[in-house]
Amino acid sequence: MDPRDDEYVCKTAKSLAEAGSLIEAGFEYVTELDGLKLFRKRR
Repeated sequence: MDPRDDEYVCKTAKSLAEAGSLIEAGFEYVTELDGLKLFRKRR
């Protein structure tokens, strides 16, 4: 098992345009918290 499998880059988006850019960059949506959408992508 590779320990890097659990390493992520995390980003937030507060607008539809920011969310779209993150999705296009390969990030996956995780959840919403305090009005921000949280995304992650494996390193």
